[in-house]
Amino acid sequence: MPGQSPYPAIDQVPLEAGVDLFFVISGFVMVWASWGAFGRAASIAPFVWRRLLRIVPLYWLLSAATVLVAVAAPGIMSDGLRDGWGYVASSFGFIPWRRLDGAVQPILRLGWTLEYEMLFYAIVACALVLRRPIALAAILLAIGALAAAGQALPLASAPAVFWTDPIVLEFAFGVVVATAARQGWRAGWPGLAALVAALALAILFGAGHRVLARGIPAALLVFCALSWRSLPAWLILLGDASYAFYLVHPFPMRAMRVVFAHLMLPTSIAIPAYLISTMVVCALVAIALHLLVEQPLLRWGRPRTNVASPQVEG
Repeated sequence: MPGQSPYPAIDQVPLEAGVDLFFVISGFVMVWASWGAFGRAASIAPFVWRRLLRIVPLYWLLSAATVLVAVAAPGIMSDGLRDGWGYVASSFGFIPWRRLDGAVQPILRLGWTLEYEMLFYAIVACALVLRRPIALAAILLAIGALAAAGQALPLASAPAVFWTDPIVLEFAFGVVVATAARQGWRAGWPGLAALVAALALAILFGAGHRVLARGIPAALLVFCALSWRSLPAWLILLGDASYAFYLVHPFPMRAMRVVFAHLMLPTSIAIPAYLISTMVVCALVAIALHLLVEQPLLRWGRPRTNVASPQVEG
């Protein structure tokens, strides 16, 4: 959760675990949607175009808004632009940059996850030239090699350290889930039992290792979710707007913190009211951004390349 909420108990909830689920879902979606594209070099350009169209415009729009705020009202942002314009350029280019405070984050701070996403997209794009079984193995091998290098080599540069963090293995989990699902595997009761066991083990032993504590349960959760037969229309719409939700949620959350800080409600009422109302406001803002900005951009961009691979929406 960005910043501190008006109620300290809320800050103890591990909401950042949503990132681990996000990475697993990304690994799943890229392989699931590109299943028929492997082995065809002509599928690379459409894949790259769709990924850029899906990720870049909204991210650049909100990053530009953040830069404008930092220039016009630097007091609102504690760090402003003290890291210089090279830092800003790296933020727009999805290149990890170590700031003066030691953090490796772009100007739009939650964009650090997209720097991992772009790395994963590059790996998948390169693998599209290979036949599917070899491509899937190559993707897993590349991700495993990155994680191993991060543990074995004395890396120093921000991109090298950042992109070899073990968290990249969560994309591999998604690749494995997509491959199993394409082969007709479904979770059923054994999958649910495995999910419960993974959560129990994570609580007991995995607290010090994010990939174990959150990545494996996230992968099992995605695998179990594949057994759902249908979803209500409103949930599908919210899923379509999930990227907009992710990028824009810090802004309405800050506004809701200001509102609740002045309400002075009893904690027993304030915490559920804050969580529910903030989620609703963030969802409404995200849906509006999705319908009014993101969808028109996607409609504009799709006809500008030949469809040589399955459409990727995730």
